[in-house]
Amino acid sequence: TACGIAALSTLAILCQTTTDQTAKKKDDSTTTNPVNGAQFYMNIFEEEPRRPDVTRAACAQAVACICCAADRFEPNTLKPPLGLLTALEYLLQKIIDPRNSP
Repeated sequence: TACGIAALSTLAILCQTTTDQTAKKKDDSTTTNPVNGAQFYMNIFEEEPRRPDVTRAACAQAVACICCAADRFEPNTLKPPLGLLTALEYLLQKIIDPRNSP
């Protein structure tokens, strides 16, 4: 399942990065598909009973990649790109969580 998660998140990022964000469509599957967001992978990481470490590691990697890729969508705003910071905060929380294996 770790390979599947890695492939799915890579496809999600590919889909996001190749979609023209200026073209507004009512039925845009890239924005409504939950697989394209980091929350999908966070939920898999947090599922009980706990999944194997390799699966959870793939989910954490997917969250980091999607958060960093999200910075692409706000190039013309005054907001600083926070995707990397968000990803690092998430990973640090999971590293220091005593329920996770070392």
